[in-house]
Amino acid sequence: MRKNKKQLLVVSSLCVTASILTSCSPKVFSEATMTLPAQSVETVQLFEPGDSVPDEAIGIGTVAVRDMGFATRCKYDNVVHMAKQRTAETGGNGLLITEHKTPNFWGSSCHQVTGTMLYISENGEISDSLRRAATMKANNQRALEKPLLERKYTSPKNVIGVNAGVSFVSSRIETPWGDVKNQAGFTFSAYYDHLWRNGLGIGAAVDYFTTSIEGFNLSTLFVGPEFAYGLRFADHWRFDFAYGLGYGYYNDADKVGHSGFGMLGRIGIDYMFSEKLGLGLLLNSKRITMKKPEGFELQDDEYYGFGSIGILLGLQFYL
Repeated sequence: MRKNKKQLLVVSSLCVTASILTSCSPKVFSEATMTLPAQSVETVQLFEPGDSVPDEAIGIGTVAVRDMGFATRCKYDNVVHMAKQRTAETGGNGLLITEHKTPNFWGSSCHQVTGTMLYISENGEISDSLRRAATMKANNQRALEKPLLERKYTSPKNVIGVNAGVSFVSSRIETPWGDVKNQAGFTFSAYYDHLWRNGLGIGAAVDYFTTSIEGFNLSTLFVGPEFAYGLRFADHWRFDFAYGLGYGYYNDADKVGHSGFGMLGRIGIDYMFSEKLGLGLLLNSKRITMKKPEGFELQDDEYYGFGSIGILLGLQFYL
């Protein structure tokens, strides 16, 4: 028999933490074919798709504003202003929007734009120095039609993680020797996730925990599908989050097995040694809810089941 304290849903807390960690402004990427003296953002003229661009305009590079996670402050006017700022910093005074992605359920919740940074001479003439530095009209057209900029950091599409570490029982366990709290044990966890271009994905996870109480072994097992999110935010760093629902199994000190509904959440960060291998540090939380036996009384703040929180370290393989 076990009567567990009702813990706060740590998995839900992980969801909130993940949202906080990934909530930020969209990122601006640019590639300049030439750099001129910086100008004021107020001088940058905006040309929407289909607008007529002056013949004297020179394409000096491309700019893209992308949602790298669950970004905020990403209305259309905001992302266009960010693109205009980068154009002004590069020395341009014109911005031609070549692609506009609107928010959608399966992709990003942000507006995203791609554009060509332009230099437009005030008097209709181009100085000899600009002529030497810039590509002329035939190449200008290619610059105006430059395809979508890819993200600077390419995230893996498939990830396999193998992790192990210490976990602590977050519920109260009744035993013949009294109540046991904060019992430490060993956790082994593995998962496979397939991620799409926006970082969201699906996968499957298995998590096994074992400990010993007065010489008797206690173990739990979770197996099930999971929703995942992965974001590579620097050359060697990657953020990872997942939340799974599935089958839970508990084997108590009396060697009696109990099946139940399992929930597993993790939040972590990887250091990528290469494009194929990384070292991950993660926090995971597991909860197994089981059917209460007849006649077993629970208080208002209790549920019948098992909960644990762990800190794990392991290898992550990127495919």
